[in-house]
Amino acid sequence: MAEMGVGDQFACMSVVAVFSLALIVTSSLFAESRAAKNVAIPATQQLRTQR
Repeated sequence: MAEMGVGDQFACMSVVAVFSLALIVTSSLFAESRAAKNVAIPATQQLRTQR
């Protein structure tokens, strides 16, 4: 197996960093959209689903 050079290591770290940032942003947007949908549910409907 060939060893990774400095450029290869930097490219790999960059891909990991971009993927991690995209995952954090996507999960944050998903959580915000779910929270916004839950607020819009009327109180009577919430009571029906809890019983």
